Amino acid sequence: MKDKVDVAAIIATMSEKFAIDCIDHITAAELSVQNMVKGIGDFDENLESLLRLVHTVQGCGGTFGYPTISVIAQRLEVYVEALDQVPPHLDKIQVFLNKIREIAEDRQEPEATYRDQILQSLPRAQRRSGASSSAKRSHKAA
Repeated sequence: MKDKVDVAAIIATMSEKFAIDCIDHITAAELSVQNMVKGIGDFDENLESLLRLVHTVQGCGGTFGYPTISVIAQRLEVYVEALDQVPPHLDKIQVFLNKIREIAEDRQEPEATYRDQILQSLPRAQRRSGASSSAKRSHKAA
């Protein structure tokens, strides 16, 4: 007779692993933001690194029991995409990262009321007409 597989234990382990990996990804994303703030390295490469890390977190959050992390990460991607210029908004980008980190460090999905407060507190950007991809990303664009 086969032993029963403890699916709940497997899911809990995977959820914990995601939280740890998520914190690592957010730490790396924060380093990219700090590099952009301080002018360290290539701005566009730092931005691409940030977006790649956030996209990874966004894609995995819901799968491992953290749908709010996925929503915040997706909203961060939309926020950055809507910007004409990224540099003036680096502090607001950090707000998104802080919220993701907070949830991952708590090791649990927030309750609905708190989740709604978090989502309502996130910065919002309005897409400007005629904004080009290269102009919004470049730190040198006027």
